[in-house]
Amino acid sequence: MFTKPSNLSGTVAFQVVQAAAADITFAARAIGFNGLGESAILNNITSVSTTPFSAGVAQENTHDFTAIALTADTVYTLAIRRFDTNQVITYQIITPSSGVSAASIAEQFNVQLQNDLSCVVTSSRAGAVLTVVEKDASVTKGLSYIVPTAVVNVNTVVHVDQSGTLAEVQVYDPNVTAGDYRKYTINYNKLVQAPNGGQWYAPVVIIVWANELDTPNEGDFKTEFDQIMAASNLADPNAEPYVEVV
Repeated sequence: MFTKPSNLSGTVAFQVVQAAAADITFAARAIGFNGLGESAILNNITSVSTTPFSAGVAQENTHDFTAIALTADTVYTLAIRRFDTNQVITYQIITPSSGVSAASIAEQFNVQLQNDLSCVVTSSRAGAVLTVVEKDASVTKGLSYIVPTAVVNVNTVVHVDQSGTLAEVQVYDPNVTAGDYRKYTINYNKLVQAPNGGQWYAPVVIIVWANELDTPNEGDFKTEFDQIMAASNLADPNAEPYVEVV
């Protein structure tokens, strides 16, 4: 479910965050973290981000079939695209030769979705409105729909990715046992040995996890991180590179 980026250069998880942001080091124009084993020179950082803990929110959509053209013995198609794989899953129904209504078409799709054990959504119907809910927000990463002509598709609950759950953080550090974690991501160009014996810069990423439940220490940790990153002018693409005054 969770995988590390292929260019991960270093990672550390703080289940217990030290007071006064002591887990962050800043010296010689480089930011480092207690126990990480490497630091990133501010001039070489290309981007940073912080992502708060989220348990994830499953996306919900309604498909209103009220205005659909009612035609007997006709194929209607509904398609779902997964954002995690870009796979498009297509469902088709054929209307009966008589008694076709907007509600009956919605119900045919409802039955087909419910009968598909591998379906990425759950479904229910009320009148001519079909409601579909993402089964697992941590798997599909959100959905989009291609609906029959005149069907009104409304995203009533927006998808939110999981982030910083114990299951995800344990992929990076199996020793953590509890917590809700904020993710700190630093992308930077790291000087590495080249195959020809020289050196070159490789784009890598450092990922740091800090337990949001350890308050107020994690809040101080984030404040310190943000202040250092503000000093690097990363928030302003037109700013001059960071220069340390000595």
